[in-house]
Amino acid sequence: MAKINEGIWEYGACPLCGNRRGGNTLYRFDPRSIPMSLPFPYWCQFLRVIRCQGCGLAYLYPRPSSVAAHELYLDPDYFDKGSEAGYINYLDQEASLRRTFVRFLVNLRRKGFTGGAVADIGCGPGLLLEEAKTFFDLRMGTEMCAEVAARASKLCHGVVSGGPRDLAATGQMFDLVTAVSVIEHIYNPVAFLKDCGKLLDIGGCVVLVMPDISSPWRRLMGRHWPSFKIPEHIAFYEKKTLSVLASKADMELVKTFSYDHAFPLGLIFSKLGLPLPLKWQERGPCILLPRVMTAGIFRRRSFRE
Repeated sequence: MAKINEGIWEYGACPLCGNRRGGNTLYRFDPRSIPMSLPFPYWCQFLRVIRCQGCGLAYLYPRPSSVAAHELYLDPDYFDKGSEAGYINYLDQEASLRRTFVRFLVNLRRKGFTGGAVADIGCGPGLLLEEAKTFFDLRMGTEMCAEVAARASKLCHGVVSGGPRDLAATGQMFDLVTAVSVIEHIYNPVAFLKDCGKLLDIGGCVVLVMPDISSPWRRLMGRHWPSFKIPEHIAFYEKKTLSVLASKADMELVKTFSYDHAFPLGLIFSKLGLPLPLKWQERGPCILLPRVMTAGIFRRRSFRE
């Protein structure tokens, strides 16, 4: 049993800078409270979010091994009801997700980042790519689970199973590469951003959207902040650490901007531990919450030289 435990959990280095000295504990979480039936090592009394002494990144310690995490994202139930992790039911949130994605796309258009070809990395069932049809001429993406990728392909010009390297094999270049709610799952973020950058046509940009650990929502909610999402989220960024990420990936952080997110009101009640009105138990109204996440726009340095 010990060998199984040791294979699932790891006391890894900082995902961003590789520092193995650990860091200051920000929060502790009881491993018995997480919604996954993975065995825990007998020495693990708490899961912690610590701040790296080297680069300042907040990250989960210990964390599931990359192999265990990879198996989780290959499961089509990750997006469907009944999964122990992932989304309670992704498509039950379809209306609020579409509203969120449209707001994001309009924001990108105002900043001059729409038009041409777009790739969405980790696109899930493809809702963002479908909403992008009036903003981009060509829409493609990637998704780890082959079954989910096939479903998403019907909503755009094609979704490959895998990650940015698998999309690069098609030879298609893009004006914009997006990854929404992805980087916080990534064990090697520097390599991931580099791979996204290799998909860019001249002048193109990468946009990463992730929870912001410096946000007012985290400060207000503390350890109950929903974006901790233990143990799937293994890294928690803010503007400072996004700049470190850009530098290590030989990219430039052009700007950051807030990402507003709509949620079903019933889901908000559930997260706050409040009783759910009967009329919202199936589907109910959604509400837009400001500054839930942050977006960083990155450009390859070599394009400027």
